[in-house]
Amino acid sequence: MVYDEQLAARVRVLLKGQRALVEKKMFGGLVYMSQGKMFAGILKDNLVVRVGPDGNDEALKKPHTRPMDFTG
Repeated sequence: MVYDEQLAARVRVLLKGQRALVEKKMFGGLVYMSQGKMFAGILKDNLVVRVGPDGNDEALKKPHTRPMDFTG
């Protein structure tokens, strides 16, 4: 699986200067980690972001969002 390089470049700009972040190729895409835990990633042309259980309902009200589903 190939991830969207243009999207990755946009995310890198947003995260530039943040300390202790790691960008890593994983799951056929690209993930962003902080303190060893994944908080965002790019799979194909999708940006996936962990928002936590308290932020889930509000995040899904935003345009162009949906729950992440690895099963297809």
